[in-house]
Amino acid sequence: HTLSLLMIDIDYFKRINDGHGHDAGDRAIVAVAQVLRGVTRAMDTAARFGGEEFVLLMPETPLPVALEVAERLRMAAACLKVECDDGQLINLTISIGVTASAPRPAAPNKRDADSLTDLLIRADQALYRAKHAGRNRVEWS
Repeated sequence: HTLSLLMIDIDYFKRINDGHGHDAGDRAIVAVAQVLRGVTRAMDTAARFGGEEFVLLMPETPLPVALEVAERLRMAAACLKVECDDGQLINLTISIGVTASAPRPAAPNKRDADSLTDLLIRADQALYRAKHAGRNRVEWS
């Protein structure tokens, strides 16, 4: 079965934490988590992966559909504003790396199939490209 994986990172998170305080950083994480909850299906699994990163597993989802979802997530996050303790509002953006496993007919050897580690590595590489291409974008691998 096809499984798509999205790796999502809040852009300039360190700048938010350092410049506006950890409470603002926490509010940014919560806001992105709420966007994830609003865009995902019941069968999808979203989780905080560490720091300001999230992973979204989308079973039964081919890459083109996952890319559409990633773009919806990116646009929804770009509409977010996080309030700081001083009342200032900061805009958020996210970068997303997307990959998918391809179903393989009769793979007798499990090594022939993509592992979750393989998917994480490819999604992370795509996320890295998104960050280095200017952030606030979706890349795939």
